[in-house]
Amino acid sequence: MDTNRTYTLTELAEEFGLTERTARYYIEKVLPPHHKKGRGKVARYGQDTWNCFAFIRMVRERYGFGPSQIGPVLADIAQETVDRVVNGEEELAVMGVVPPAPKTAPMRRQHGMPRASMRAMQYSKREMPSQELSFRVDCGPAMSRAAPEPPAVAADEEGDADALFEEAAPEAAEEGGWQTLFADEQLRIQHNGPMKLSHLQEEQVRVAAWLIKEAL
Repeated sequence: MDTNRTYTLTELAEEFGLTERTARYYIEKVLPPHHKKGRGKVARYGQDTWNCFAFIRMVRERYGFGPSQIGPVLADIAQETVDRVVNGEEELAVMGVVPPAPKTAPMRRQHGMPRASMRAMQYSKREMPSQELSFRVDCGPAMSRAAPEPPAVAADEEGDADALFEEAAPEAAEEGGWQTLFADEQLRIQHNGPMKLSHLQEEQVRVAAWLIKEAL
């Protein structure tokens, strides 16, 4: 390896299969400050910079690090160590580089899922009364295989939620004590018991109906 060779930004990018924009980002944001040689095509970078690029590629392939994670690693080790690792004279593992635990992705609200219904599902175990109930679900012949649109219920628009539920309000006691909780041209949900549903439980019924349609 010619230690006296220098590279332009374009040559570094081509050597490592990067765009010039990514190569410049490495130099300006990831590598230690002394690698910055200015901007433009006249700037030339030495073998130490080339070795840092090779080191970045090794750490990314072995540990899955991103550039923001590799920057602190390069800041903590000497250039001589980088050179030895790249030249195969020292194992990368002996440096004690341990990848950080992956961050848990934040839970996102499913598109179209009513916020109020999610809140109802979250607290269902705490607020559901402890009594025996029987439920049954009937699917009409017009049931479509396509996924239905979920009910649009906003988090704090209880008036709209009540209006939406009017069409599926529990009917008077039917044969055998079954009461209808939800009904439309595709689905009917009934329960056997005298319990009057709370507003929270009404939201849960709407969510259950939507999920059943989604599954079908």
